[in-house]
Amino acid sequence: MPAPSAASATYQKLSYKCLASRVPIDRFESFIRQLFSRSPVSSSSIAAELVSPSVSAISDPLQLQYIQRLVETNFLSLGEVLYAVAKSSTELFSPTAASPYSSDDELHEARRMREDVEAGMLLMLAGTVRFQKPKNPESIWTAIAAAGKWMEILMNNTRSRISKEALAEVIIALGQNEGVMKVWTGLIGAPPSRDLRGPFVAALGQFTQLLLAESPLLSSRLEGLFQYQRSPGQQHYGNADARLVAGGETDSVAGMMALVDTSSRVWARSSGVVFIDSLLVGLPLTDDDAILSYLTSRYRDDTNSMVAEFVIAAFDTLATAMNPTHPASQSQIFLLRSFIINKVPLILTRIFLSQEDLNAALSQVLLRIDPAVLSGASGNPFGGSVDMFSLPQDIRQEFLFALALHGLVEEAAIQGILGELPMMTLPTSGRYNSEDLVSQCQLDPDRVERVLEELEGLDGNAGAVALAVVEIIRGMCERKETLSLRSICGFLTRKPSSIDVILMFVKPVYLLEPLCVLLDTWRYEEDLGEYQPVYEDFGYILLLVLTTIHRYDLPLTTSILGESSDPVDSFIPRLLTKGLTAQRIEDIESADTHAQLGGWIKEMFEAEVISDSLMATCRPQDFYMLVPTFFFQSVMAAHRGVLEIDTLKDGFAYLLEPFLMPSLVSALTWLGNHVWENSSAGSEDNLMTPLQIMQSLVVPLIPLSVEKSIVHQTVLSITARHLERIMREVLTSMDHAAHQAPQISAMAEAVLQAVNRHLGFKRAATASHQELQAWINNSGAHHSHGTAGGLLSTFRATVETSVTWSAANYGTNVKSAASNGPPWYTHRLTQTVAHVFGSGKVVSILLDIIYALHQQHSPGGAPNPPTIPTPGGANPIIVDLAIDFAATLIVSPSIDSISSPTAFNTNSAMSTANGPPTSGPQLSAGMPSSPQSQPPSKPQQTVPTAPLSLVDSLRIAASRAIASLTPAVTNRTSIPTNLSSASSRGTTKSTKSTVRPKSIAPSAPKVKLDPRTEINTRLARKVEALLTPYQSQAILPAGTVRAVVSTAAPTAASAAPTSVVSTSTATAEVSSSSIVGGHADDMVLMGMGFGGIGEGFGGGFGGMEMDMDFGGVEAELDLLGEFDASGMNLG
Repeated sequence: MPAPSAASATYQKLSYKCLASRVPIDRFESFIRQLFSRSPVSSSSIAAELVSPSVSAISDPLQLQYIQRLVETNFLSLGEVLYAVAKSSTELFSPTAASPYSSDDELHEARRMREDVEAGMLLMLAGTVRFQKPKNPESIWTAIAAAGKWMEILMNNTRSRISKEALAEVIIALGQNEGVMKVWTGLIGAPPSRDLRGPFVAALGQFTQLLLAESPLLSSRLEGLFQYQRSPGQQHYGNADARLVAGGETDSVAGMMALVDTSSRVWARSSGVVFIDSLLVGLPLTDDDAILSYLTSRYRDDTNSMVAEFVIAAFDTLATAMNPTHPASQSQIFLLRSFIINKVPLILTRIFLSQEDLNAALSQVLLRIDPAVLSGASGNPFGGSVDMFSLPQDIRQEFLFALALHGLVEEAAIQGILGELPMMTLPTSGRYNSEDLVSQCQLDPDRVERVLEELEGLDGNAGAVALAVVEIIRGMCERKETLSLRSICGFLTRKPSSIDVILMFVKPVYLLEPLCVLLDTWRYEEDLGEYQPVYEDFGYILLLVLTTIHRYDLPLTTSILGESSDPVDSFIPRLLTKGLTAQRIEDIESADTHAQLGGWIKEMFEAEVISDSLMATCRPQDFYMLVPTFFFQSVMAAHRGVLEIDTLKDGFAYLLEPFLMPSLVSALTWLGNHVWENSSAGSEDNLMTPLQIMQSLVVPLIPLSVEKSIVHQTVLSITARHLERIMREVLTSMDHAAHQAPQISAMAEAVLQAVNRHLGFKRAATASHQELQAWINNSGAHHSHGTAGGLLSTFRATVETSVTWSAANYGTNVKSAASNGPPWYTHRLTQTVAHVFGSGKVVSILLDIIYALHQQHSPGGAPNPPTIPTPGGANPIIVDLAIDFAATLIVSPSIDSISSPTAFNTNSAMSTANGPPTSGPQLSAGMPSSPQSQPPSKPQQTVPTAPLSLVDSLRIAASRAIASLTPAVTNRTSIPTNLSSASSRGTTKSTKSTVRPKSIAPSAPKVKLDPRTEINTRLARKVEALLTPYQSQAILPAGTVRAVVSTAAPTAASAAPTSVVSTSTATAEVSSSSIVGGHADDMVLMGMGFGGIGEGFGGGFGGMEMDMDFGGVEAELDLLGEFDASGMNLG
């Protein structure tokens, strides 16, 4: 590579200095423009210097932001940067160039680091060009030529998959840019040059085949996106050009550069219900950036449709939850209402839309929403009444006034939007600010309780209240104000719906981390004299943590508990794993533990009170870890005749005191496991004692006080599903001829009746036993196989009904008179089918339904009789609607998709999937225990964890379908067996499976796609398009640098394109992205939308320390001041 001139090299030095000093982006741009005014050089030379390895040898997010700003402001063009990046790596990857490295390992590492930089540049450019208006036609042809050059390089190079996928994202972004397409098709500027189109077509064909084996979905998107279709402005092209026009056959490259697949702008109304329900079916997955990324992928720059469809989806989801066939719980109805009123307005504040356009969009939205479905006074058109849900007269008014509270609409405009006189007004307290609320609570402690009560408010202020409450909790934890903290924890455990609201705005780690740290570091720093209040404070705080973890089945990972919590040695992970397992006396090595266990047994069963001296020598953490062993030894003593059952009951009654009652979570869990073990082994004689103890703790003989009852109800809520399943197992597996059978049945029934009232506590994404039985026994659902009943039939019928309802409501701007609201759907059904039968079965059913609709509604393909009832006859658009619905269902988030796959289960000792796990050592003295035994095999109860996600299963299906059509490719290349979404960074060493000969055919053979393969690839293409930026929603540990879709607004002086995402600072305080982990270094780093290799790219700089504190740099730092009189010396 020729040496740069002195003038152009100055830009390299300036960039290096700015990166070293972490100069902000705006000032970097100012410096570059000032330097250009003093020392102008060609923009291509500037691009070459800015991407030079001499500036940064590693992938630096700030460098990417620098270049992104220059591209957005048209200071540099896309093509110039693409050429510059390619040229900067030529020598490093050349097999013939002399290597400056002393060993192959050093060369390999240098190439790997450079590939990280290349991938970062390419992905940044892809995200930038997707919505950018091209500067002029010439810049577009330069970019296309540069992309062609890149494809040529990668096809004759040993670069790994990461570079190829990054380049594919750039090409796809070009194809999705309408301005680029207008230039390509000749609608703007001169007709396309054949000299540019020909090489690009040939290179694209080879590159698509090259990418096929390594990334089938990206390859499929390239084929689908780049179809060249005839337009009125293209009729003058010659026959050679006409041969590129898509016809009856489909090339394996599928022609050239049209807009996206025709179904990409077809949106099924029921898809919105799927997405919203998946956000709220379990743990609220309502991260602002994740939702905005999904909406941006789905609607692109069509902000009017984005707002309208999003709002309609929220209201439709609420209406779906009120379907009396499968009514949702009151807590789910409330959370949906709170989402509509408190969360949706905050999302809308970050979408650029004028107030006039928003008013018009809202008016159209309300025309498509039937108020009778949502109004308790108007009755329920589904049949029955919804008064039980305490719905307001008109939730539409609450939503509109919440929008007015956030300044999105004028209060005076509400009547016009609503079409009637509103019966509400704005809240007199106005819009809350979280910092003001925290300050008020610090000055007036009584204000805290009133703030807590406002968590469940439906006026648009819940976001600020939630953030304020969490900030107050974090402050109290830091200051160890345990007495005040106990009151807050008690309130939240008493009203778990308030926790739902908090987690709709705050990620779990932000709430749980300080509490876990406090519990883990709890120490006696001095002689307290009275220790019962200490145990009580500890118990209430612990109960909030347990309530949150068990309510949502959270995994015990650092992304949930925080980096300060060791997943092995910290108190909460130990309590929820080892703390549920009993130990033999001979296995206890610590003398202190021996003494503590003996002290608790003695005082429980012999003393009248629990003494302070015992609690002073046993920290609360140690006591909770002893509980299973304490119960194990007590039950053994009763079986040996050492203790009477009444003595046991009286002693365990101490655990019904508030300061010890949270320990019942561990106690009841161990007792349940112990009962199950003996029930499975047919040991009815060994069931009496543990069941008697359990009944005395679950259904106390003496009525509890109000305070005790509240804590007791929380404990039962946490353990309800575990105990319910075990009691059912006891009743069904017991030998009813045994002489103790009546007593055992009576006790099991009593416990079952007590816990049944609390089964609605858990907000898991998979079904409860009652739901599962209802779906399995469903006998009224019509499905394509012509029979009724079964879980798969229920799922199939639900999908079919949702698609046909969407078809009936497609293209209408008013509510359908024939429609009684959206059909029932819950994402728990999808998750349950995936867990029971595997995600591949879900994908297979979806593909079967789409194929059946294709056969039914395509010309000449309709079977007789139709397999899926579709009122109104043939409707070709229904296939596109089905694809959209299926794609949305596949990409919708779940707690599994955002948690570490290697994390152990939160409820490993309380899981109801395959029966309770071993509760401890084998029993002796006539008490057999079988740690390895499992409950009887019952298909409806066995819910194994799905090994693959829905996206993985679709990726495999698409890969197989494509491979079946291209045997030559599959024979020439090695198709990876691991098709997970995470990018695999291959080696750069030459092997037979990675080196592609240059003699690959310039154009791929034409292939006639059969309908099933076409449907498979279309669905895969749709999924990949939706998934691309949405993958950035993964929850990362607190305190780490994140890569998310940028929400940075351009400066007033810049010429950057308008983004669909706004940066309204007024709402930043309640944006979940702004408070992840509570650390300042959780910042937005990049403005991009990236696809299947996003995880690999993010990992490229995830561990980098980012010093963004500019305190060490002078306030008026002027790097240009270092220039001498000639303006050419940076020093």
